[in-house]
Amino acid sequence: MPDIAPPPPRPERALAGFGARIGRLVDAIELAIEVRRERRMLLGLHDDTLKDLGLARGDAYAEATRACWDIPVESSAPKTAGSSR
Repeated sequence: MPDIAPPPPRPERALAGFGARIGRLVDAIELAIEVRRERRMLLGLHDDTLKDLGLARGDAYAEATRACWDIPVESSAPKTAGSSR
């Protein structure tokens, strides 16, 4: 039996894949912005509050100056239906 070539991809399927990639990119950017905002908020905490969290001022500064794409693995894991923030 001769080999049959698969049909060419339909444009709407290619666009759907592109949309999914754009969606993941937007999600990654939103996460990076959220992580950066939270890190910057650490700098606004009083020393007593940082001490209650087990952090020193230097720890807060080191965390706040990390690159926005340097995020903890558990933050970048996809959320499941049963998980909460």
